[in-house]
Amino acid sequence: MKNLNIRLLLIIMILLSFFSGFPLNGGWNLVYRFEFQGYPEIIKSYPIVYRDVFFWGIIVLSHIGIVLLPFVVEQKYFKKMLLCCPLTYLLGYIVLVTPYFIILIPFMIIWIVTMSVTKKRMLRE
Repeated sequence: MKNLNIRLLLIIMILLSFFSGFPLNGGWNLVYRFEFQGYPEIIKSYPIVYRDVFFWGIIVLSHIGIVLLPFVVEQKYFKKMLLCCPLTYLLGYIVLVTPYFIILIPFMIIWIVTMSVTKKRMLRE
């Protein structure tokens, strides 16, 4: 299978984007819990801040793009998606909830390694 190492790095990146977290009050506070459970509860419970809802939507959409990356490795728009989706995801977290950006450092490291491996592969071809 061609591009197996890139696909493996992308799968690790996806897992880190969901399951990075920190211990809080005897449990773990994971990124996916904030993104898909916590923030929708915040929207229901407090007055809506449309700017924050916009950035939350950006985070969710870019996360969908990240999950799609292993399936589009062979496509011509893969390199653009590999740059734009994770970058938008991280910038969304910087604006919305900075502590979550900090716990996504392992995700960032794998993202940089994946971009480097992809660039080397493109140069060989």
